[in-house]
Order: sequence, then C-alpha cells, then structure tokens
Amino acid sequence: MGDLIGQEVAGKLLYYPYRELKRISESGRGQFEHTALFADMCRLNALYMISRAGSGHIGSSFSSLDIISYLLLCELDVGLNATDGKDIFFSSKGHDAPAYYAALMGTGAIKFENIHKLRKIDGLPGHPDVQTKGIVTNTGSLGMGVSKAKGMIYANRLKGRLGRVVVMTGDGELQEGQFWESLVSAVNNKLSELIILIDHNKLQSDTFVKNVSDLGDLEQKLSAYGLCVARCDGNDVVALSETFKAIRDDVRPKVIIADTVKGKGVSFMEHTSLDSDVDMYAFHSGAPDKDAYQLAAKELILRVQNRAEQLHLGTIELETEAVEPGQGASSEVKKLIPAYSEALIALASKRDDVVALDADLVLDTGLIPFREKYPKRFFECGIAEQDMVSTAGGMALGGLLPIVHSFACFLSSRPNEQIYNNATERTKVIYIGSLAGVLPGGPGHSHQAVRDVAALSAIPDFAIVEPSCPSEVGNLLEWCANVHTGSSYMRLTSIPWEIPFDLPSGRSVSFGQGNVLLEGTDIALISHGPIMLSQAYNAVKKFAQDRAIEVKLIDMPWLNHVDDNWLEQALAGCSAVLCVENHYSRGSLSDTLAKVLVQSKKLNVTFSTLGLTDVPPSGTNAQVLESVGLNEPSILDQLISIADSVQRYSVKRNEITAVTEGYSLWTQNSLEEYRCKSFRTKEAETVAWIEQVMQDGDVLYDVGANIGLYAIFAGLIHPNSTVYAFEPLARNFNRLCENIQLNNSGNVVPLHIALSNVSRIDQMHVSDERVGGSGSQLGAPVSDEGEPFVPVAVEHVPTFSMDALIESLSIVAPDHIKIDVDGLEAKIVEGMDETLSSGSVKSVLIELNKNITDQARIFDYMKGKGYSANHVLNSHPNHSRHRRSAEKHSNVENVIFTKD
Repeated sequence: MGDLIGQEVAGKLLYYPYRELKRISESGRGQFEHTALFADMCRLNALYMISRAGSGHIGSSFSSLDIISYLLLCELDVGLNATDGKDIFFSSKGHDAPAYYAALMGTGAIKFENIHKLRKIDGLPGHPDVQTKGIVTNTGSLGMGVSKAKGMIYANRLKGRLGRVVVMTGDGELQEGQFWESLVSAVNNKLSELIILIDHNKLQSDTFVKNVSDLGDLEQKLSAYGLCVARCDGNDVVALSETFKAIRDDVRPKVIIADTVKGKGVSFMEHTSLDSDVDMYAFHSGAPDKDAYQLAAKELILRVQNRAEQLHLGTIELETEAVEPGQGASSEVKKLIPAYSEALIALASKRDDVVALDADLVLDTGLIPFREKYPKRFFECGIAEQDMVSTAGGMALGGLLPIVHSFACFLSSRPNEQIYNNATERTKVIYIGSLAGVLPGGPGHSHQAVRDVAALSAIPDFAIVEPSCPSEVGNLLEWCANVHTGSSYMRLTSIPWEIPFDLPSGRSVSFGQGNVLLEGTDIALISHGPIMLSQAYNAVKKFAQDRAIEVKLIDMPWLNHVDDNWLEQALAGCSAVLCVENHYSRGSLSDTLAKVLVQSKKLNVTFSTLGLTDVPPSGTNAQVLESVGLNEPSILDQLISIADSVQRYSVKRNEITAVTEGYSLWTQNSLEEYRCKSFRTKEAETVAWIEQVMQDGDVLYDVGANIGLYAIFAGLIHPNSTVYAFEPLARNFNRLCENIQLNNSGNVVPLHIALSNVSRIDQMHVSDERVGGSGSQLGAPVSDEGEPFVPVAVEHVPTFSMDALIESLSIVAPDHIKIDVDGLEAKIVEGMDETLSSGSVKSVLIELNKNITDQARIFDYMKGKGYSANHVLNSHPNHSRHRRSAEKHSNVENVIFTKD
C-alpha cells in the first residue's frame, strides 16, 4: 500500500513507440504468443514511465501485465466507459496503473504521448481516475472494486445493456473488510456477469502476505460464499484462456485466483528471487536507480527481440528519451519520519505501556526501528484500518498506550467510526497519519490527505497536531502521550522538504499556542506543517523586500484548538489575518481561527484563507502546489492583495517616506508607506504613462488624486506642466495639501471638488475610514457591485462636470486626464463631452472596475469621441509580474485611451 516518492532516472530511457505496439497487437490479436510479446513491450514502457516520473509501482504493474494484455487482446470487448454496453474492466488495486496505461496506449485507447506524462498534471494520474479516457472508475483506495462492479452490473441490467464486468484485485487487498462484504449480495443476486480476478502475487507492499495476515485456503474461503472459483498461472496467457473457457458458462459470480510473480519479467525484480532470509521486497514502489533500470531494460529488450524473431516479426524498434538529472537535495532538506522514529523509541524507552500498530506501511511510517527494538510491542495489522483501530481501543482499555499508524488519507476516513468509539470510552489512543496533505502530488487524490482534519476535528477532547519541522515532532509526541488527557492525531509530512526556518529557541509546547517565526505588525499569516510554512516563509520574505507593511508568520501546530488569549495577544495591532492550509479550506484550522476571531472583543481584523476548494490533481509537487494555489507565488499574490484591500491599518506618527529620488510624502499609516515603496510596481502603467505620454508643459487633470502620489510625481518630472489634483474627501485633501507643501510642488493645484456629470452639492458616502485609501460613493451608499452599504461617514462636497468646471472657473483645459474614482468613471466621462469633443485631450487613463455594468458604455463613449483603448505601457522590469498579480487578485485594470 506504500508509495515511495523519489527522483526520476536520469540518462537515456527507452520505450517502444505506438507504431510497434500497434503492429504487434493488430497482427496477432487473439494469438497468445503475440499477447505475451505485447505484455513484455508494455513492461518496458511501464518501466519507462515509472523511471521518468520518479515514482510508481513496478512490482504490481509487472505481475499484472500478462493478465491485462490477455484481457484487452484476447478476451474482452472493452468499452471506454461504464455506459458503452460493452465489457467493462478495471483494476481495484490501482497500484498497477502504469501497466494499464501502457496497455491502453499500446491499443490506441489513449494518446501515446501520455507515456511521457505519468504523474504529471496534464497527463496520467498516479492512480486511476475517470477523467482519463478508458478508466471507468477511480481506484487506489483498496477494497471498493467488487462493490463498484456490482453497481455497474445493476445499472446495465436496468438499462438493458449486456457485457461482462471484470475487476482485478490484489491479494493484500483481500484484507479489506469491504471485499468480503461485497461477495454476499453478488451471490444472492446471481451476478453471473461478475468476474473477479485476484492478482495473487503473494506480496503486499514490501513483504509477504503470509507474514502480515495470511489468507489461508483462499479457494475454500471463496467457494464457501457460493462463488465459482478457478485458479491458474496468471503470468501464462494460455492458462488464462483455458480458465476463462472453463468458467464461461457458470451462472454464478466468478473468481479467478491468478497466481503471479511480483516484478514478473525482470529476473532480479521477481519476488521469487529473494533470498530465504530476506523479507523486504525492494521494488514495490518508487523508481529504480540508474543501474537497476539499465539492467531491467536490457533484460526486457532482449526477451522482446527473441520473441519477435521466433514469430518472424523482424526487429522491434525502440525510441530513446534523454532525461536530465533532477536537482540535488539542498542542505536545508529535512525529514520528519526519521525524527518520528527516534521520538517513538525515546517515548517507548520511558514507558513500557507504549505499543505500536501498523497497517502494512512499516517502511513509510518509520516503524522499522521500533519493530527491531521492541518486537513484542509491535503489531502488524495489515490492510485493515478498522480492525487495527478497534484493536487499539481494546489495548487502551487494557491499560496500554497504543500508537496507531497508517497513511493519513486512510487512517482518518476508513476507521472514523472506530476512532470516535474509542474516544467515547475516555481512553487514550494516539493516531499517526503519514503522507499528510496535498503532497506528494504523484499518487493523486486517493492518497492526498486533505480532509483528515475535518473528519476528526469535532471529536470531544481530541487534539489534532502537525509538527512543522523535525525538532517539533518529539515535543508534540511527548505532549500527546504525557500531557493531554484524551486521544490525539498527528499529521506527518512524509516527503523530504527544504525548511528555511527554525523554531524559536527555548519554546515549550503550550496547548493552542503557536510559534512566531517572523515578527510583523500589520498582517498575520498563520499556517501549519513544513510544506505550507516553507512556502509562506519565502513569500513573506519576498513581500518584505519592497513594502513597508509587515507580516507576522506563525507556525500553528494545533489544528482544532486555539488558545483565545494567546491569539488575541499574538494578533494585537494586526489589520488582517491570512490562514494558509494544507487541507481543504473548510473544516480545518481556518474554521477554528474564524470562530475565535468572530467572538473576540479585542480583535478587529479581516480574515481570509488559502486552501483547497476542489479535488487536488495528480502531478509533480511543484505542479500541484501551483494548481491548487498554495505555492510561494500564490501566497505572495494573496499577501499583495490583502495589503491592497485591508480595511484598517495601524496609525503611526507622521513620518516622511521616500517615494523615489527627490520625492517624499508624509505618511501616517502603513498603507501610505506601502504605496510609497511600491510606487513603481503597484501601478506601473500609470508611472509609464506619466513618464512617456505626458510631455513637459502639458496640463494634467488627476481626478481622484487621493494624497497626491501621482499628481506630485507628474509635477516633479514635468516642472513646466500644470497638474490639477481633484480630491473630494476632506481627510485626503488635507494630506494632499501637506504633501504638495512638503515637495514644494507649486505647479500642482489642489481642488476640493468631485467631478461628475452634474453641477451641485452632493453627498459623498464613505465606506471605510482609511486615510489615503478610503472607499466612497457619490450620491447613494451603493458599492461598485450594486450592493448597498452602511457608510461610516457622509461628507457634502461640490460636484461639477468637467465641461462646466472649465467654463465657470476659466481654468486651462487638459492635455491628459487620469481618472481613479472607484465606480464613478461613467458619470465623470459623461461630464466631459465638450472637453473631449474639442480634440485637445491627447490621452485619458481610467482605472476601470471590471465588475461595473457600465464599463462597455465607457468604451463605446470613448470610441465615439475618437479614442482607442490600449491597456499598458511596459516600462518597468517588474511590470508584467505585478500586472499578472493585479489581474489575478483585483477587480480593476488601467486602460489608456489615446486620440486616433
């Protein structure tokens, strides 16, 4: 059941192209020698895919390929989905996905180019998924296959469709209770269309089935259910054919026990090659090393060519793909599983009541050292989480401290009722869920534990923890064992990860309290686990390079409990909180934090979450993080968006902040500081427009000048120009005047006026109270999206149309107009009809809200006046990145209209 994730094999990798597979399959369809040859060719292609991906299951794929090839080429008329009315085939075990993909590509059922895309986001998922052509059901979570097959048969019968349904299972999978449950009704309902093929290779994961949970007399067990049972050599296509013929007319549901060899086709990968004193199989999961790959490929190619010559098929051509070596591990790469192994042994050395239970994942969960040191206190339960958890419950009732291990995706879901039952007995059981979170991305959603916290968080007196680095593992395990009174669940990241931070020295474990990794005063970013915290740490560091807004980064190891008082102290002074989740955004830490924030009387912050909202894809780790929006750039973009839109900023004393050389502004808060320091990047289009389009001596109207950031800049670089700065809000207008005086900008004329399409005294409704960034609406308290709001202030301001203003005040008409007024654009444009018609206006820059209903009206209006719309001017090296960020997280864009 394990899934070892490594690196791709570098060098020249070999595979058989589609034309050769097609030649063999079409020339010998139904012929057993050709089928065996096809199977070996698919073995090389499966080896290629796994080696290139860096992960996958060689042993299981190789053991099943003779079966798959026989079914596709000789036995079944397989449909591409469950509604085709043809035969249906799928593998319940899922680990053999590379084998099935290789065979489907060889028959032309799926595009052959996917051979290069195993476990890539635009290719083939690590375990079968219905989004892939030819895959009829999602598998990878064991035990469900026969039940799914029965459902398809029921649907076929009701829809009047014919066809057999063949489902292949692994033998380790037979430890799942659902498999045996599914047999009873199959017999009772006389599902003669059902054929269960057991790939009986005698191993599960890395060791023998008999060493874990011996199946006993499998034929007798299955026969006792009333099934038609047959047995054959599953790596012999002739034997498979004879067996299918023998059971064809039996009216009962059928089971074929196909005795196979794990790793079949490569001598040193075959489990029968293991020495008698070796109990760990090396090729269950993961890519082989370079030497093993080359030896395996050589052996397969030689046998393929020998078979081809015996069949007079000539040379079977190969193709080569050069794979560059992957990036070596950084010195900062750290592993949590070895740290857990050490912590568990340390705990067990102090407490003789500690026992460890495993669900066929002794290697993946780090239990081999414990098993070797305390063999009598180690219990291998097999692929049977429900049984394991209830066994642990009995141990707890008997006075032991059981620590239960499996992959997080299975441990939190399959025995969920049993975990709750144990908790209601008020005993203590510790559950360790490895492979937690969205990574590794290769195996796909069946193995990505992104709902485990939600599944367990409501259990009373049940703590959910996640260490962020190796040094935190032991402390949290000690707390779970020796401090907490109830049961607990620890999420563990299994893959090595580069961790750029250290925990604060001397920090002790305190229930519900996090660790501050980076200090900050404005925004708090809270996350958990090494992957998300590392992405967040790097994002915060980049964010801080050119911004005055400070971000506090908090490691929160407690996922379903927060110390209210600690949180209020930790967030004091912050204006916004962002929670980054390695989980679905509902049901995890975000919900826990939100409850505290809503009830707090001391905190007044905006709260947002970055987490999964849909089923995660299969792909490389980098691809998956980017796809779900949890990589470093996505977090950085979210921080920029929060900094742009946060409702309140901590007020500071008046300071002078440099905008650019020779230009500074008075800044009273961190928003103003941020805008000064991001002057050239936040609105690069505006800066480029002022520098490139406006000429010295031109007249600029800055409508919505705010505190004068761009108006004063235009006046400074064009000293012979006149800039009229329109700002209706009193607080912003006062700051505008102060900044004009500070920079001695005599050519900037401040006007406490609101431009519109009418001239009158009107009401300005303020939606928030940020000096330098207040939201407001003229006339009625309705947002840009048409939603009414309760204003925090109302100011009476004079409004003029631009045409009336120029006429009544006899001021110089503009050469250029800049409009940044958050939703009032249409009214202002309508009020400058004569100004535009005069032809003297060379360009107009408008910041348009993408959601406003009259945007098209503005474009049509400007076009009617002879102005064409352009979007941006690229003058700054960071411009394109900041524009992408703005488009992703903002509802506005700058549009420049120029005279035709």
